[in-house]
Amino acid sequence: MKAIKLCIFLVVAFSLASCGEDSAGIYRINGSLVNGREASNAYLYVFYPEYQKVRLEDSTTVVDGAFMFEGRCDLPAEAYVGLDGEMRDVCSFILTGAVIDMKIGNNSYIVTGTADNDKLSALLTKQHTAVNERMRLQKEYQRLQADSVLTKAAEDSLLNSYRNQSVGLRESVLAVLNDKKSSPLLSRMVFRMFSSFFPKSEADSLALLVEKMD
Repeated sequence: MKAIKLCIFLVVAFSLASCGEDSAGIYRINGSLVNGREASNAYLYVFYPEYQKVRLEDSTTVVDGAFMFEGRCDLPAEAYVGLDGEMRDVCSFILTGAVIDMKIGNNSYIVTGTADNDKLSALLTKQHTAVNERMRLQKEYQRLQADSVLTKAAEDSLLNSYRNQSVGLRESVLAVLNDKKSSPLLSRMVFRMFSSFFPKSEADSLALLVEKMD
């Protein structure tokens, strides 16, 4: 009887271990469209650096504003989700074996579920906020100028606020690049997506920093 029990225990233990190994690298992307965003289909693309090409990995139908992708990804990869086949308006993120949540709006998106994606989404949200604030400041400047009530003090205040939007974003980007917990893949993506917000001399220095992380 003891031998039978031991045998059953070993079979169960082996089965659990096998399931654990098989589940490694398995991902599930739970996507939802928010703030009035509409689409009929969603497409998952993966970038393969060895070929320098983006490949269509999977596609699915959007049902009631939701979609899902499931698959295997043994190594973290730069990936994108596009809606209705549009590659010019895609959501960039890091695909890895995890449950990833994605919310896509009309002008922005958020991807959460892993530390790297949380950091990337935080930067994208900050960028979106900074761009909107700069547009608001530009309109305010133009309004005051058109009404001939633009004083020197008001002009200086608006210009300082305008510049500070880029300064705040650059500080957040540097924090991610200097974070030792950030993966080399995240650092490369962040540099490529946000280097235009830095003066050329700083961008060149950041490029060297990112290169050393590989």
